[in-house]
Amino acid sequence: MHVLSDKVVTNSRTHSDWLRRKWWLRNRTTYIYNGLDLRKFSPRAESAELAGGVRLIGIGRIGPEKNILNLIAALAELRKNTGDAPQVRWAGANDESGGGKRYRRRIDEALEGLPEIRRRWRWLGVRADIPEILRDHHALIHPSLYEGLPNVICEALATGVPVLASNVCDHPLLVGDGARGFLFDPESPNSIAAAITKFANLSPEDRHKMSSNARAYAEENLGVEKMVSAYENVLAQLLGTMGPTLFPR
Repeated sequence: MHVLSDKVVTNSRTHSDWLRRKWWLRNRTTYIYNGLDLRKFSPRAESAELAGGVRLIGIGRIGPEKNILNLIAALAELRKNTGDAPQVRWAGANDESGGGKRYRRRIDEALEGLPEIRRRWRWLGVRADIPEILRDHHALIHPSLYEGLPNVICEALATGVPVLASNVCDHPLLVGDGARGFLFDPESPNSIAAAITKFANLSPEDRHKMSSNARAYAEENLGVEKMVSAYENVLAQLLGTMGPTLFPR
């Protein structure tokens, strides 16, 4: 069906590029990011700045691709090297596949072996209040090994929450290393730890600027209106090329 289509639209540039290479689709592929309700996913009030030590939030199904074990190893490195580590909360369902259950057991075993990290870790389970949860944390931590378009990164940006993410797929485009967060090598606990440290060492002014950058990027690129306009442009281009036979009766 891809090679018979006049246009193939994906929701990430990485996927669009892959299809172009795999199926020789050349100029027939494009990508359009999912649109967000920017009123629902909005920043916390200026007067509600977060106090205390760094709190990180991870969001996603608890499976091997989310790379939680390397995140735990990074937190252990921070604790060893600095004597401290941030609080981490994780919201999401368990992966109930065989591999997912085995991975969750390995996570639990790793945390039990690191009591200082375990005390700083909290499972939130499946939640329906993601905007509020994001606004209650200093940054999103997203160490995935691979992704399509990570909706949670888009949601974090819209709520003005900086993102610490793996340097894979569309993450560099979304995060803009140093502008709206920091990138790291997901296979390297040291790299993850370094990104967390860079964020923790930012001044309040620099964190505020990063938060403002995140929201501004979302307003420009991730709203529903932007998505609808992009699809309208695709259809208009096809209509201009093909005329009224685009939608035959």
